[in-house]
Amino acid sequence: MIIDKIKVEGKRVLITADGNEYSIHMDTYLHFSFDVFDDVDMECILFDSNKRDALSKAISYASRKMLTSEQLRQKLIKLDFSDMVIEYCIDKLKEYNYLDDYKYAASYYESKIKSHGTMYVYNKLREKGISNDVIHAIDIKENVNDMVEILYKKYGARKEVTYKEKSKMIRFLCNRGFLTGNAIKAVEVYRDKKE
Repeated sequence: MIIDKIKVEGKRVLITADGNEYSIHMDTYLHFSFDVFDDVDMECILFDSNKRDALSKAISYASRKMLTSEQLRQKLIKLDFSDMVIEYCIDKLKEYNYLDDYKYAASYYESKIKSHGTMYVYNKLREKGISNDVIHAIDIKENVNDMVEILYKKYGARKEVTYKEKSKMIRFLCNRGFLTGNAIKAVEVYRDKKE
């Protein structure tokens, strides 16, 4: 395509070629350094501009809060970037250490494990697009003492715990994602401290 006109507008450059107008990223214009009447590969220029736009958006998202690769992918899909551009952005952000699914999973685990169980943490991390390999690498463990603390907050100090109350407490802990065996142990510790 032959470029008919070039107009700089802020951080964008408007190019008119063969009667069509294209808006491209300023860095793309500077990278290719073309001028009026040059014959250019517009498809290549638009692809480069698209990559730079997507990368700029991706860095903006990742700098505001920690994201998983999948969360970033979904944000870029909503902006109609192509799969190839999205994968490029994810790879670049991993290279720049803006994205790290392992660090995200470990941080999420640390923030939730005192109040929720392993099943809750596993499921939430899967929802956020974290792979099973990464989830298993963070070595999630439940602490019975944390569970007893949750029971104290919920039920307070009791003199006796009936069978019905014990079942209710176990269900309460299981609904928070704790494993049944650990929930039973926690209720036993809670009950034994009351006697």
